[in-house]
Amino acid sequence: MEVKMNSSPALRGMCFRLFLLFMITVGAGCAKTEAPAPEAYQLPEASPAAEQTPEAPQGPQAPSKTANVMPNFEWPPPEASAEEVIPDVFLRKSGKDSVLFRDVDHILTSALDRCGYSDCSYYAVPGGFAVVTRIEQINSDGTPKPGDSRWSVKTPPISPFSDFPQYLKVLFKGNPGYYRVIVFIFTPYGFTQGAKGPSREVVEGWFSGGFNVLPEEAGALLYTKAHRCTALIYEFKKTAKQATLIIPGSITGKAHLERSRLWSVLQR
Repeated sequence: MEVKMNSSPALRGMCFRLFLLFMITVGAGCAKTEAPAPEAYQLPEASPAAEQTPEAPQGPQAPSKTANVMPNFEWPPPEASAEEVIPDVFLRKSGKDSVLFRDVDHILTSALDRCGYSDCSYYAVPGGFAVVTRIEQINSDGTPKPGDSRWSVKTPPISPFSDFPQYLKVLFKGNPGYYRVIVFIFTPYGFTQGAKGPSREVVEGWFSGGFNVLPEEAGALLYTKAHRCTALIYEFKKTAKQATLIIPGSITGKAHLERSRLWSVLQR
């Protein structure tokens, strides 16, 4: 018996679609797709370096910002022969709250000048500054030697700034006797003294290492209500062989200031 298969239109359409899908898949697998070539990386053109012409200096060269930074005084300060806190009213003559470093420095240096102290050195201390007087020869009771012998023994007075080596020679190789250095410390902080007094080498360096004036930048700082001034007295006894720091001193710190006349001048 012969069987005839009649294809319906729907079946023929399905077969056609399957055949078409098969041909598309085979064609896609065989085709080679070329990727576009990447664009070449272009190196940036080097621009010629600009010529720099150094500026000509205009007048004197300005000092660097660190030019007026005072050297530091040893801290805590070396052990002294005696000390005395200067009454605050001595340094606040105007009664104003806005007192500056330069104001108290002016009061102190004016008093020093009136009492014969023509040379001093400036150092930085925590929160303030220190003023070191010139080494002077004194009597055993703390009063200054009369006339030129106060500053020298057998030679005219010598400034430590103009001839420091000769100045030290006069001090440590001069006639036996008593010598004194006063260090005024302006700071808002309480402090103790070091375990030992200054060596001869340290004292020799105090004048050569300090500033001759208070820098303008430091002078513009506020001298607050917390600031106080303490005078440290270093008293030496010179024998034929050596100069020795006297600890404790032969008299009190206030007695040294009174007998140098500094106390009475500051009090006015």
